[in-house]
Amino acid sequence: MTWCGDNQECPVAAWTPQCTADAPRRDLAVDELGDLLRSAGLAQEAAEGLTSCLVRLAVTDQDDTVRESALNALSEALLQYELPYALVKPLAEHIDGFRPVLVGYVLFVLSSTRAPAARPVIERFLEHPDASLREEAAAAMDELGGR
Repeated sequence: MTWCGDNQECPVAAWTPQCTADAPRRDLAVDELGDLLRSAGLAQEAAEGLTSCLVRLAVTDQDDTVRESALNALSEALLQYELPYALVKPLAEHIDGFRPVLVGYVLFVLSSTRAPAARPVIERFLEHPDASLREEAAAAMDELGGR
């Protein structure tokens, strides 16, 4: 099976091919993938492939419910698998395009990689005008390994 990347099939679409134009069905498919990742029953390569696809959905999907489900599934993946920062880096590059309620998920995902490259992205939010984002950033810094 090929994974999400340029000109590659996304397993979310393959999971329920008819769902691509229907946000509620995409959301359900992503939730099911989150359940699969939570079970820790996938090989590392498969988990990384799904992670790549979920990152792409989180960054590009037009429906915030689908984006939130993708970010939640990514959070589940990072609780079960050690995933490299390179897989989630597009989230850091597009963090300003997320609504504030979704930024907290992104900060968690970035910090869960424990990669030093996540630090400057997270640090930006320590002084954010939104108190909840400052709290999320502080928690992410703690997860990352200190402030």
